[in-house]
Amino acid sequence: MRASLPYDTVKDFIPVAEVAVVPLVLVANPEFPARNIKDLIQLAQNKPNSIDCASFGVGSMSHLAAVLFDMMAHTKMTYVPYKGGSAGLTATASGQVPVYFSSVPGALPFINSGKLKALGVTSATRSKSLPDIPTIAETPGLEGYEASMVFGVWLPGGTPDPIVNALNKAIVAVIETAEFREYLEASGNNLAPFPQTPEKMASTINSGINKLAKLVHAASIKKE
Repeated sequence: MRASLPYDTVKDFIPVAEVAVVPLVLVANPEFPARNIKDLIQLAQNKPNSIDCASFGVGSMSHLAAVLFDMMAHTKMTYVPYKGGSAGLTATASGQVPVYFSSVPGALPFINSGKLKALGVTSATRSKSLPDIPTIAETPGLEGYEASMVFGVWLPGGTPDPIVNALNKAIVAVIETAEFREYLEASGNNLAPFPQTPEKMASTINSGINKLAKLVHAASIKKE
């Protein structure tokens, strides 16, 4: 999204371990007529650019999730950036915008209270916090859709392998505890996929960079 950076995303950081995957959930104002993803697609296709979709900033995963959705569903929504996740949730709950790609942890209180309704989650598998809400990828024609935020640990480029591997083992030991798993599930997050190795994380990051770069270029997204 930026023409230049003072660092190289791949070369200047060494992946150590993925810790958690934070899925997004596509939520809607309770008065919005769409009951599911299929309904949303039909409404958006019938009237292109008529549906506003909030995000927590230009170039955020919330924004990119909406762009990916439009490209795969052959729809066109109008993206409305807000300053942070809370602002987007409040705007959607109040009816300023009809739909919003929110983090699951942030949206849960609104969903549970009935202030928002969940249409679909963006992860490859259903969220344990919202087991009855289908993934967007379960909708016919959107197979393979996925847009989640991956949280992990990095070290500076050039860190010796023994240090990287030692830190990896320490992190994996924490991830494998029941207490940590319960904490993630209670907060609406998902465990990162195993095996937790530096090589696996590097593969995930490189794949994500390539996927998002194509999306950003195709949509001509510029970071302000």
